[in-house]
Amino acid sequence: LQAQSGEGGGLTWAAAGISSTIENFTRTASAGAGTQSLTGAGFTPKAAFFIAGDGGAAASWGFIDDANNRRNMYHNAQNGSMTTTIFSLSGSEIMNVRNNTSGSNQMYAQGSLTSNGVDIVWSKSGNGVDVVGFVMYLG
Repeated sequence: LQAQSGEGGGLTWAAAGISSTIENFTRTASAGAGTQSLTGAGFTPKAAFFIAGDGGAAASWGFIDDANNRRNMYHNAQNGSMTTTIFSLSGSEIMNVRNNTSGSNQMYAQGSLTSNGVDIVWSKSGNGVDVVGFVMYLG
């Protein structure tokens, strides 16, 4: 197993013919809905795993593969805290970052793998939330 410096401030790992790269990303609530292209894989990925959150109590873990299978699990930050714990599963999105402090504020995403990363198609509900995250590509 060997680590090498990758694009986007990430690391590239190679072992037994498996390639992987980790890339960080952000999406602001003010940017809202739309497509965000991440292109730091350095190879054509067969799968991508996502970890994202709002910097507080909201978090999401998800994946997509080259057969377009998508799943995610998320923690809904009810009233902006971890005291009301709501974990949910979704079979159609790669991420869902929710903070229901005042109404339903969320950023959620579909996606598709590309030749060098992933296109994230964001949707926004309510005021949205600022999202920070990491994607790990496997190829």
